[in-house]
Formats: sequence, C-alpha cells, structure tokens
Amino acid sequence: MAPSTGYRRAKNGEPRAYLESVLSASEQPKYCIRWPYALNGNRAAIRFNGKAALVSRIVCERVNGPPPSPYHEAAHSCGNGHEACINPDHLRWATSTENHADMLEHGTRQRGETHHASILTEVDVIQIRAIRGWMHKDIALLYG
Repeated sequence: MAPSTGYRRAKNGEPRAYLESVLSASEQPKYCIRWPYALNGNRAAIRFNGKAALVSRIVCERVNGPPPSPYHEAAHSCGNGHEACINPDHLRWATSTENHADMLEHGTRQRGETHHASILTEVDVIQIRAIRGWMHKDIALLYG
C-alpha cells in the first residue's frame, strides 16, 4: 500500500476531485491507492450524483464499463478492498460468489475465529460437535 496520511474531513468537492485525478492518471502505480476520505464500514464512500456510493464501484464502472448484471460487485485483484484500495488496475466485475472466493484466496474473508463477532475458537467448535447427550443450554453455559 502507498503511505497513508490517514482519513480526514474533506472540503466540499475535494473527494470528487481526488477521484477524478486517480481516474485521469495516464498510468496507475502497481501499489494500492488508498481512499483518504470517508468510509462506509471499511469501504471507500462518496456522495456521487446526490447519493451515497462506493468509490470502488464508481471506479470499476469507469474503467470496465457498466456491470454485466445488477448483481455484479467490484472485486479487488489485490485483496485490499478491506483497506479501501481504489486503484483502477486492481478492480474488475465479479459475481458475489467469485468475490467471496477471491477473499478466501487472499485471506481477507472473515470466517470462523477471524470474524469480528466470533466468540468460539475452532477448537471449541470441534469439542462442541463431539459432545453427545448434553442439553444445548448446558453446552452454552460451559462455552459462554
């Protein structure tokens, strides 16, 4: 990733100007271009044509044309969509299934212990599945 100055409050029109400068660059760097403005969760976000929009989707459409279907998502070949990468060379249209497969390949899909809301470890789950004859409430008390 390119060095980041951190996220900051933008002056009116500044994010749109930054987006246009990224899109109009004659050559993109090989590294990720991190969105320095507002995020929606961990995704780059902007007010675009009066509506909230994801920057990666705007960039992907500008570079690759409209999505093949309303269900296609902007997918990151770099694996850094969760870090708000908006490099046009890193974006392509993909189905949700393809995008999730990419996340698994990149190690960025939150599953099991890596999910932010996870309570149990993988070892806990294996032990729980091996328990026979206990009531669910007793298992719940034992594992919290």
